[in-house]
Amino acid sequence: MNDISVFDYPKPSLAEDTVCELLLRDYGIVGTLHPLVSERDQNFLATTADAQYVLKIANAAKERHFLELQNATLKHCARVDPALGVPKLIPAKAISIS
Repeated sequence: MNDISVFDYPKPSLAEDTVCELLLRDYGIVGTLHPLVSERDQNFLATTADAQYVLKIANAAKERHFLELQNATLKHCARVDPALGVPKLIPAKAISIS
């Protein structure tokens, strides 16, 4: 278990140009970014010509299993009731964990 609290650890602060590069590299998305308010993470609304996406950059103090639980919950909701309107997860083209 992680001894660092997300309340004690600074939230991510990637520059928007870096986020644009990551969106293109990992998802093939090119769009305009708009920062979204978040207490512990760094979130953006990415708007393209035909869609909108939300990118969440999780706080480094969040444990992986917590993020996996969030993803599993969204997948379950989308599978059980597609009309519910929960965000659809888009997997990255390639995942690298350092």
